[in-house]
Amino acid sequence: MAYVYYTFEDIEIEAGNFDITICAKIKVVDDGIGPYEFWGSKGYHHDIYAVIDNYEIDDIVVSDDNEKFDKDVVNKQLHEWIKNNESYFEDTILEKFVY
Repeated sequence: MAYVYYTFEDIEIEAGNFDITICAKIKVVDDGIGPYEFWGSKGYHHDIYAVIDNYEIDDIVVSDDNEKFDKDVVNKQLHEWIKNNESYFEDTILEKFVY
């Protein structure tokens, strides 16, 4: 297990614009078939890749003039933004992970 911190800047949601720092727990998975034999040749197959095991929003910073905001509403909207941009979110964080 490893942890990756990444700040997404100027995320635009209904409540305003925010910079959010994500703490993601990364795990490495091996989905290979393992040991095998093919026409008498023995080998070992690996298919190793990283996945986000879980994450949390570590910090929220207002990036516009909206100094007053409901943290619960912002948190809900940010989680919805993450869900709607899941591929971008995962790719960006996993890009920062070093095996």
